[in-house]
Amino acid sequence: MKSKWTIVLLVASLALNLALVGYLAGRSSAMYSNPDPTRGFPRWTMTLPDERREALRPTFSLTDKRRHMRALRGHHQALHKAVVADPFDAEALARALTDMRTGMAELELANHAAFQEFVSQLTPEERLALAAHLERPRHHRRGPPERRER
Repeated sequence: MKSKWTIVLLVASLALNLALVGYLAGRSSAMYSNPDPTRGFPRWTMTLPDERREALRPTFSLTDKRRHMRALRGHHQALHKAVVADPFDAEALARALTDMRTGMAELELANHAAFQEFVSQLTPEERLALAAHLERPRHHRRGPPERRER
């Protein structure tokens, strides 16, 4: 009887270890990174000298992004209400999903327009540094990149 429990625990431990290894391998793959490399570009500006970052600050203003994020929160609340509604209304859920998809597309368009404006004001050296930053994998949350001394 004791050996059966030992075998069961050994198999369970092996399964958990394999699942952990698979998870870690999946997170380290290139497929895990965000498909939109322009996301979070203002964070890269922490590598720039203070005066240069201040000069570029108007191009990565968050005012437009905040407006879109507030709208997305409203769409998310509408989606939640549609899911928990009793009686369930499939049309209300479809509308909420459509509104959320539209809101996400508008946010992405705003982000891309801000990114284009931002990049157009960079020097060639800064664009190369930004390109290197955009190519690095994003599967771990890290602090801001280290500042380069100039």
